[in-house]
Amino acid sequence: MLGVSSALKRLKRLKRFKRLERGGRRLLVWLLGTAVAALRLCSRRWASSTPIKAPATQSPSIIGLPPAARIQVIRLDQRLGNAVMMTTMLQRLGENAKTAQIDVLANWRFCALLGRHPVVAKTIPFDKRRLIGEGGVLRAMMWLRRQQYDLIIDAANPTDPSSTQALLTALAGGRFTIGPGHGPFAPVYSHSVEIMQHEPSSDELGNSRSRHEIAMRCDLLTPLAVERLPGMELQFLPRLPKVATLADTPALALLHSKLDEHPFAALVVASRRAEKDISVVTLAALVDLCVDNHLRPMLVYGPAEGRRAQQVIELAGERAVLAPPTDIATLGVLLQSATVVVTADSGPMHYSVALGTPTCGIFVATCPGRYGYDLAPHLALDARDRPGDAAGISAAVSDWLVQARGPVKATRGPTN
Repeated sequence: MLGVSSALKRLKRLKRFKRLERGGRRLLVWLLGTAVAALRLCSRRWASSTPIKAPATQSPSIIGLPPAARIQVIRLDQRLGNAVMMTTMLQRLGENAKTAQIDVLANWRFCALLGRHPVVAKTIPFDKRRLIGEGGVLRAMMWLRRQQYDLIIDAANPTDPSSTQALLTALAGGRFTIGPGHGPFAPVYSHSVEIMQHEPSSDELGNSRSRHEIAMRCDLLTPLAVERLPGMELQFLPRLPKVATLADTPALALLHSKLDEHPFAALVVASRRAEKDISVVTLAALVDLCVDNHLRPMLVYGPAEGRRAQQVIELAGERAVLAPPTDIATLGVLLQSATVVVTADSGPMHYSVALGTPTCGIFVATCPGRYGYDLAPHLALDARDRPGDAAGISAAVSDWLVQARGPVKATRGPTN
């Protein structure tokens, strides 16, 4: 018992130390960032006393890059959806700088995913849990400084910028830097961009509509003379290259055999935040809807969501299939192989759209205008005023499913 007691005490001390370490790291980031911002402001004021005449052929706010420019894009967020939504900005950047080398510093989980994008030359992993280890903050900063990039873009959340990303961008030694023009770190960039959060037009009641998150991210490219997105259109949806098939993925071989080529619908059980989740009762109703449309319902869930998936099975019966545990790669195979995907506002929703699978996003808490895809064959269903209305949500999804599913083909029944 004494050994157990001493072990518990050591564990408590370790937890306290880790909390202090996290707090200290955040304080260090903020202090350094504030110092950098102050230095930038001072240097700008000094430079303004000796104005430099800009060339008559170019606006001083436009960045002129050499043909073989080296560009670094920084996005450190741990959320899958944010990594996927960045692909539209990368595509537009590649179209504007066709001969440039574009590298991405990203959360280590998504390096393989973003590395498959056709315009990305190299991905550099980042792990915020480390300071000097592989992918750590200091190592990433030193690596960036050695590369001497022509341009570094802080592709942070357009309405809630990241202090860590601002610090890395400011201290990375890039010739030019771009970042959001609001928040405490706006002065650290050579070109800070004002992000338009609402559409210029309004509805009949005079209410302005929120711009899509992807359009707001693309605003960061305006210093490169790239026009702001007028609105979400099919050509601006996130896109990723196709992944392997279900049959060619060893980790999913048993599932492939069980489905026996029967078409299936992927139902994503939960999202990162509980308030965005579709209710278990609604998920069970969606299982019935899929069966009525000759689709095998497959429940897709994360490591901490197995109990919720079991609750859906208890309500809907054994007609639903539980997907096996997946990583980013095998999740992509499942979403790509599905006939349709039905999900809350979640990372898999963005991933599925990027892979081209017809996707219905059900929004019970967040704004579909900012995060959803309401362009055929996709649907952004606004259920914020009826989050618990299982019958109403199921009926709305049914109308979409008939069009997205297409004509029903005769198939062999799935094996149990």
